[in-house]
Amino acid sequence: MAKRIQGQLIGAAAIATGLLAATPVSASSDMGCYFSVSLENATSTCSNTAAIAPGNDSRVNLILLIRDARGLRPMPTSRPEPGPWSEFDSTHFGLDDIWQAYWPRKEEEDGDRYGAFGGSRCQSLESGTAAFTSALEAAGGVLAPVQRSLIKGRDALGATCAADARAGRAGLEFYVPSRGVANAFYRYLVASNAFYAGEWNLARRAYRSLTKSDDPWVRETALYMLGRVDINAAQDGAFGQWGDFLGAAKANTAEAERAGRLFDLYLSAYPDGRYAKSARGLKRRGMWLAGQRKALTHTYAEAMATLDPASSDFSRMLDEIDNIVLRDGEMVEALVDPLLLATRDLMRMRRFPGSESDEGDDLISTAVLAAQAPLFEGRRELFTFLQANHAYYVARDDGRVLELIPDAARPDSYDALAFSRQVLRGQALARRGDRNEAAFWRDLINGAEPVYQRPLAELGLALNYERNGQLDKVFAARSPITDSFIRTTLLRDSAGPEILRAAVRDASLPASERRTALRALLWKDLSRGHYAAFVADHELLQGFAKDAPFDEETYTGERYPLDEFRSGRWSEEYECPAIVTTAATLARNPNDVHAMLCLGDFYRLNGFVMDAGRYENSPPGAPRELGDGPDAFPGALIPRQALYQQVIAHRSAKSADRAYALYRAVRCYAPTGSNDCGGKDVAQSQRRAWFHELKTRYTDSRWARELKYYW
Repeated sequence: MAKRIQGQLIGAAAIATGLLAATPVSASSDMGCYFSVSLENATSTCSNTAAIAPGNDSRVNLILLIRDARGLRPMPTSRPEPGPWSEFDSTHFGLDDIWQAYWPRKEEEDGDRYGAFGGSRCQSLESGTAAFTSALEAAGGVLAPVQRSLIKGRDALGATCAADARAGRAGLEFYVPSRGVANAFYRYLVASNAFYAGEWNLARRAYRSLTKSDDPWVRETALYMLGRVDINAAQDGAFGQWGDFLGAAKANTAEAERAGRLFDLYLSAYPDGRYAKSARGLKRRGMWLAGQRKALTHTYAEAMATLDPASSDFSRMLDEIDNIVLRDGEMVEALVDPLLLATRDLMRMRRFPGSESDEGDDLISTAVLAAQAPLFEGRRELFTFLQANHAYYVARDDGRVLELIPDAARPDSYDALAFSRQVLRGQALARRGDRNEAAFWRDLINGAEPVYQRPLAELGLALNYERNGQLDKVFAARSPITDSFIRTTLLRDSAGPEILRAAVRDASLPASERRTALRALLWKDLSRGHYAAFVADHELLQGFAKDAPFDEETYTGERYPLDEFRSGRWSEEYECPAIVTTAATLARNPNDVHAMLCLGDFYRLNGFVMDAGRYENSPPGAPRELGDGPDAFPGALIPRQALYQQVIAHRSAKSADRAYALYRAVRCYAPTGSNDCGGKDVAQSQRRAWFHELKTRYTDSRWARELKYYW
């Protein structure tokens, strides 16, 4: 099947200290996750599409809805350059991809979170030291020796953080300025040492005494830090060992409310102050800890409508929404903003394909959704879109989808919601087998924006053509399916020999398509036993450049390799000619023992893994995936194990060849007992018999000596 792998995860622990990190979050694991190249998007994974859907990252859905609500234009003109390890294709993307496409990120201002004390109250230690030093140098009137002493004192705070010590003035025993601005900076160090040590009362008194300081930096910073003291005091003890929130009952509500008032006071005095962004974020945290759910959701709604989407503050806010609003049952009950409510509703429609279960046993019901209608007043298209998603993913009522979403696939352009509505309609048409489905996708393609929308619309049409055995339409002249990923996937997985040969010979096609077509043609010729065709098609290699060399910096090589078929790797232990010679021998005699063993070595040593192939068809009830339709290439794959079995059964084979075949047949299951040679697994008793025959009948062979076990 055409699947891609990507991993990304942070947990609720990120909420415990500092602001939430603006990093990708999705229902996956750090071991990677799988997603299907399909229009179906019912399950939360690591990938997203341009169509708003239950399976998208909730923040991607919010981004698309916010762009529509705010009328943010223009659309992106190109996709961000993928990193060397990116697994995404043109139809699917990661959260960071869409950030970079819509709003190329400014230099982040929150690098503290990734430092030695990231995710704790000490995360601001490094940037705070730099700010302290700059402010001290700008203050004037502080002698150089005193400056050095104060900076040394600031550096000493690191020991407090490292030890998590409740140390009072530990580490600050040095010359104490008795008056003036130097004394204010010293007292600030005492307050900060108490803060980093978790001595909230001491820190609170010390910072409060500095809010009237003559130095503007000390005065502003002390007021801001008063709020930080209270927010940290409020959450002290509210999180478990691993950062899991233990509930509002464990938080100090009074401290949280006081922190909110202090941040209001700071923002009133310094609306554009040094710490304004942080103060707004921490104020939201205070609301959360204090249980002010409705006020918090209103604050988020206001921020979604006003914050600069290119700012780290905006992405941080979406992280907070994803973690502490959309996943908190009590918080969800307070939702009245239609964008937040729609995003949460979609999350409650997530289901695993082909299963009656859902991700959290919290599927939203038709009645609950209908009761929300007043909250979507003035947003009828959004509300009916939610109803249609419920009909498609939960109720599985395609007719209802078509009633809720009329055909509107002919405009010149679409915003995110309009496009998403039409994609969902197309999915319903596909599942019903509607005869007009292909025409619908062709219309939708014409108005789709080129970067994210069009590839998805082309995917819908390509799936229709593949499902109906019309791959020739994908590769016909002036085909509307121009996306390289879609075309190369179908060439690799589904196309027959005529389409492949035509693509190889068409010099107007991109090299990626031509090389993919030739590799698929040669591989399928060979693996399906069309040896004479392989020899003839091998001549086509002359028109292609050699593979790009391996890049040691990026650990990447040729994306569309062909050189295995030119030379390939061979074993020094079992001598074989070039693969084209081996194929020519098999064309004359398909039962040639030496040639069969050489073919097995070619597969083994050149990366042709036969247990990782796609399924020929989707399982019943599963969504359609690109490349999993009926393979138009004739013949069945001849697995490597079958080659060894043929030689073993060939009693007139030379002893050296039979010994090698037995050795390789047993090693198909090394080292775990799993078959990596393809074909039907044989019983362990048969593997034991092969092992016994090798060790007793061919005792003097190197293969008997080398094989110590069977699996």
